[in-house]
Amino acid sequence: MKRFYLLSVLVLGFIACEEDCDDVYRIHSVEVRSENIQEVYTVRTQTDDTINRYSENLADTSVFMVAGDEFQDRLTDGGETFLFHLRTPDSLYQFNYLFENGDCHVEKLSGHERISL
Repeated sequence: MKRFYLLSVLVLGFIACEEDCDDVYRIHSVEVRSENIQEVYTVRTQTDDTINRYSENLADTSVFMVAGDEFQDRLTDGGETFLFHLRTPDSLYQFNYLFENGDCHVEKLSGHERISL
């Protein structure tokens, strides 16, 4: 009977931990304050893939996605660097972000919340 009780507590504890995870898709974004943005994109350095490219209607938004839960369980151990790029008529700016697999969602370890040019 003690074994059944102990096993029940362990299973319920595991289920309770799993219930902390939700099915809400999480994204990590950055607010950019600049009037002259021509293009915005992110590069996943591990694969050299360009993701989240914005080049139209940039005057209509100031918040851009850097990475999201589509990378959950796909990132290397210790986290991965993503490079967020902003192109203006004069320059190309690059900002480093570090993401890792969390228990339920991709977690940002470092990177800007807001960028002002």
